[in-house]
Amino acid sequence: MRGNMTREDKNTAIRFLGLLKDYRGRIVLLMAAILLSVGLSLLSPLLSRELMDKGLFRGDFAVIFRASFLLFLLRQVSSLLSLWIERRRLCMVYDFRFRMEAGAVEHLLGMRTEYLKRVSQSELLSQIDVDVNYICSILNTNTLSVFAGVFTVVGGIAAALCIHWGMVILILLVLPVKYLIIHFHSGVQKKKLQVFLEKNMAYARWFGELVGGMVDIRIYGLEKKKMEEFRNCDGEKIKAHRNMDTVSQYRQLADGTLDAVLNFLVFVVGGIFVARGELSVGSLYAFISYSSYILNPLSSILNLRLVFANILPSAARFFEFLDREEESVEGKENIPSGLPLALDIEYRDVFFRYQATKSQEDVIRGLCLRIPEGEKVALIGKNGCGKSTMVMLLLRLYDCGSGCILLGGAGITGFHMKEYRKLFSVVSQQIYLFHDTIRNNICMGREFDDGEIKEVLCEVGLEELVLERGLHFMVGINGSCLSGGQKQKVALARALLHDRPIFIFDEATSNTDIDFEVRFRRMLKGRLSKKTVLMVTHNAELLKETDRVVWMEEGKVFCEGAYGELLEQNTAFAGLIEQYGKGEENFPSV
Repeated sequence: MRGNMTREDKNTAIRFLGLLKDYRGRIVLLMAAILLSVGLSLLSPLLSRELMDKGLFRGDFAVIFRASFLLFLLRQVSSLLSLWIERRRLCMVYDFRFRMEAGAVEHLLGMRTEYLKRVSQSELLSQIDVDVNYICSILNTNTLSVFAGVFTVVGGIAAALCIHWGMVILILLVLPVKYLIIHFHSGVQKKKLQVFLEKNMAYARWFGELVGGMVDIRIYGLEKKKMEEFRNCDGEKIKAHRNMDTVSQYRQLADGTLDAVLNFLVFVVGGIFVARGELSVGSLYAFISYSSYILNPLSSILNLRLVFANILPSAARFFEFLDREEESVEGKENIPSGLPLALDIEYRDVFFRYQATKSQEDVIRGLCLRIPEGEKVALIGKNGCGKSTMVMLLLRLYDCGSGCILLGGAGITGFHMKEYRKLFSVVSQQIYLFHDTIRNNICMGREFDDGEIKEVLCEVGLEELVLERGLHFMVGINGSCLSGGQKQKVALARALLHDRPIFIFDEATSNTDIDFEVRFRRMLKGRLSKKTVLMVTHNAELLKETDRVVWMEEGKVFCEGAYGELLEQNTAFAGLIEQYGKGEENFPSV
């Protein structure tokens, strides 16, 4: 690492210090209190000198009592002041940490979906937690004491000069050596910290995959393999952490050795002056105390570079996270509450590819499709043909690479994001239920009567669950206390209860039984008869209930039409339906 900070480091440091601007008043107050504490501590060696020279050596009890009592009062006041400083500091640290974490979560809620799909939950949590911990360390006791240490050093030097100016030179000669020690170790520490952050992130990523893939690990007997991976991954992390600690230990050793040499010289030289009668024993004791007032804060001041060497890599990574692009929320169009706006949907020459796979081809290639308001359209096609991606684009979870999607003739990017998404009730392929009650997982922050909730739960076939466990039954993390079919029914009940103009079902019946499929077909004919429905399904019976079937191939429409027309006129489609009738799911060649 170069001796001077890089431009990136300087920019990170400036931005990092900008985070503290709202705490300037509190920091100044703490600095004033610390300065007062420093002033009180500078009196202690003088009182000790008086106690030794004028009290103990002369046998003057009055001096002994007065000096001892003043030392007692001084230490009590200093202790109470230190307690107040620490309590105020901790309140500031917790508030600062909360703001940092709140900013991270707020940004996370607005981040683009593509990034969230590329990073594991444990990896992201570990990154934010580690970075916030390092950033908050700027407000720890030692760091704040650095700023007050300047006054301690100045006061210590002034007091030491009053005792004996010649011995002060010994202390000043040590300072360049201390600087070189700190300068060297801070550079090494920064490199070691960067390695540790990388290894820690790799371990968090591995651990997330371990928990997420636990079922497959057990089924395929991968326990030994995963333990071996753990030894390698965790071993690398521990090694990186140990290397960081080793750097600190070597620095402390070098620093301690230098202090020991200085103490040796002070005792030898001071002893000579005492023997000559040029210095009293009390004055030598006071000088040694003041030398610690000079050297200890100087170590902290010089260590500030080491502190920033620890903070800057985490701060840079945290700012990189905060700088990741968010969804564009604002729009030029307004969607009135009465919704007189026509809700025709049109994909117009849409192209899209995932940012993480720029070297690959487009997933959606020149897609053109119009869905009039109130029509029920089914999307079919092979895995990877772009069906679910079409849905994500319509929901503005992804943005089109080129082309556009229109709603009522207006580009969907012109609408305010939150108002636009209120048009959709969605049952996705990957359902997520929160660790909350059935009621709250269905209401999703809105207020509904229990009667309305029970009505839709009965409609989707969960009446027995409601009777047995009630609306306040906790479903567990991601619905772990429910079966796959029950989770899907809860998600459908949620969509029905919110009753929005456009319904999207992405394999909404994949985990359910025949009874539910009958109920679902009944909904399409009844409750959803006048809704716009976009449905990804390969269920032949459900295809019959739609107005149009769209067959997707390689990111664009291969063919489309009413179910009956396609069955009569398209031999490939007829072959597909025949395969479904036999329980096969392989698409015929087209």
